[in-house]
This record gives sequence, structure tokens and C-alpha cells, in this order.
Amino acid sequence: METNNTLDCRGQENLSNDLYEEAKFIINSMQVFNYNSDYEKTKELYNKYYDIFSNDVFLSNKILNEYEIATHKIILDSKPRNVTVVLTNVCDLNCIMCHQDRLPVKNISKKLVDIILDNLQYVERLTWQGGEVLTLPFFKYILTKVIEFPRVHQTVISNFQNISDEIIELIPQNNNMTLTISIDGAFKETYEKIRFGASFDKLEKNLKKLKEYIVKYKSRITIKINFVIMKKNYKEIPDMVDFAYRYKIPMIGFMRCMTENETLKITREYEKEVEFYIKKAQEKAEKCNIIIIDTFSSYNDHNCNNRLYDKNLVDENKGLFCHLPWYEMTIQEDNMIKPHCACRYACFINIDNCNNIDDIWNGESMQKYRKQMLKYEYGHCIEECNFVSSYDARKKFNE
Repeated sequence: METNNTLDCRGQENLSNDLYEEAKFIINSMQVFNYNSDYEKTKELYNKYYDIFSNDVFLSNKILNEYEIATHKIILDSKPRNVTVVLTNVCDLNCIMCHQDRLPVKNISKKLVDIILDNLQYVERLTWQGGEVLTLPFFKYILTKVIEFPRVHQTVISNFQNISDEIIELIPQNNNMTLTISIDGAFKETYEKIRFGASFDKLEKNLKKLKEYIVKYKSRITIKINFVIMKKNYKEIPDMVDFAYRYKIPMIGFMRCMTENETLKITREYEKEVEFYIKKAQEKAEKCNIIIIDTFSSYNDHNCNNRLYDKNLVDENKGLFCHLPWYEMTIQEDNMIKPHCACRYACFINIDNCNNIDDIWNGESMQKYRKQMLKYEYGHCIEECNFVSSYDARKKFNE
């Protein structure tokens, strides 16, 4: 196959549409083979096609990464494709269900942030979360930097309260972004009782500005609402659809409040009633062309499946239980690293020893995760994992 493609300033090929689509098909095929533990077919595709796309650092990294999953390497030449960075645990609100105020105030090392930003040419998905990230003085620089890499799908999680007009205008200029806004009440009284220190009027004002800038820049940004269900707000679940429709927000995620506070959490006697309201919201959302992501209803079944999973039934011939340590990492504000925020085990990074992405990605912590997966002795890990299998995890990753 001959190519007459040129390299852009990031070392990525300006591929024709046909060639780029072919690369995506090859990579998707490798992912499917790895899902099904058909690692030999992944290796065949790598040997056949890697050289063709070797000048494009983004695509070649994906192909190499799938190959290294198939070969079960511990120290990787490929770079992380999914990165979540918890920039801070500092927040401008004091939400009644949140435990952030119990933690020592910490911001992530700027050195780690710079290392991630220096490797954006490899990254597919990048998530920034806190605390409240949009109040950080250097977050404008982060947004501006990521815009230079349009292949990176960026997710920003925010309460969207104390945000400058400059940042509101900058957000829609990144078309490949999901802005997730935490809103736990459809009406002023409920919202402000839950999100103590927040202003419902300010939220609506900021959303109106955002909507105007989306129109101005003809932005393809995706906006999502995260709604944490608790006793104080569950009757407003259908009303959130009306709220989302008013501001042209196409997606709502309904989540369970994870707390032991009996005044907040949905106890067993409330389950059916909450699911009734979710069903009403789904019916309304279908008419409004709004997507509902319901993790509340699936939570009990999921936990039950985990508890019933017999680790002695793990079959080495079925391949790796989890692929996450090979393509994803989360770095937290206290400089702790793990493959995913759902992982229950993590290790601290020695900042003094980290000077580039390989020092983090192939450091002792991530190597331990990979070695553990290769032992086929998942133990407590498999009982507490929020993914259950690499199949589910990779499907989420590939959506």
C-alpha cells in the first residue's frame, strides 16, 4: 500500500479519509480479537499493518498498544491511551453528600500535569476532575493546550458555578469534548440545599452563556448532566429531563448516592419508587431525544454478580481478566496512580523519579498491576472490581 501523506506539526500523518477509516477498522479488529483472547490474530494484523501507519504517532501507538496487550508485555513501548487526572480535591462548594472536606487539601504536582500534556499526541481520552477544576488558575492553559490535539476526546467534570466568561467561551471551541455538569436538583430550593454554597441562578446564567457560545462557534461539544439520587431529590428525576431540554443538554446520568448517611441514601424500601421515577424520566426523555444513562438500577445486580463470582473458575486459556493496566491510568491529586478510578488498589508515585511519561507508565506501580493480571490470581480484586471483565471494560473504552 502506497501513501503520499504528509506529517503535521505533531508528527501525525494527514491521512486521507479512506486510509484513516481503514486504520480505524484494523484497530477495531485488533480490539475485538483481544476481547475474545484471540491474541494470535492481533499479532498477525500488527505484523501486516504497523509499518503502513508508523509515521502517524497516534495510530501507530494504538496498533502497538493492542499488540502489547496480545503479547502480555509488562514494560510497554506504547504510551497510555486513556488518562484521568484528578487535579485537586479543593472545591468551591460543600455538598451534603460529599466527603472532600474531610481530606487534607491537595493539588496534584504540576510536574505530572506537564508530563501528560507533553504526550497528548498519543492520548485518545483525557479526563480532568476534582474537586472543582474550572476554578484552578492554570486550567485555561490546559484547555488551550488540548485544543491543539483534536484527536483527544477530553472530558471535564464541573459544578459549573464559579467560572469566568473567558473559560465558558473557550470550552465550546474544543469540539471533541464532553462537559459533565453535576446538578442534583431540578429546582432552586432542592439544588441549593444539596449543593451548599451554590446558586441555582448562577448555574442557569452560566448555562445560558454556554448555549450562546455553542451557537456562535457552531460547536459539536457534548454536554451531560450527572444527577446523584438521594432521598432529598429523587422525586425530581423526571423534572431533570425538562431542565436538560431547556438548555439543549442531550444526556443525563442518574447515579446512586454512595453514602452511609441514612438521611441521604436510598434504602431498600425506596428502591421501587426511585425506579418508577426513573422510568417516567426515560419515557419523557425519549420524546425529547435525550439519552438517559441509568447506573442506579444496575448497581444492585452488578454487585450481586461480583459477589457470586468464583475466582477459582478463572480460566487461564480465556485470556486476561482485565486489560486496563495496558492502556489506561488514573493519577490522583495526592500523586497516587492506578489503572482506573474504579480500582481499589493504588500506589504513590515518587515525583523525584518521574521525568517523562515512561517513568510513570512503566513505573513500579503499573508493572505490579500488569504482573497481577498475568498471574490469574485476582483474589480480592475480582470481588470489588466495577468492570467484572475486560470485555465490559474495553467496550466502555471503545464507545
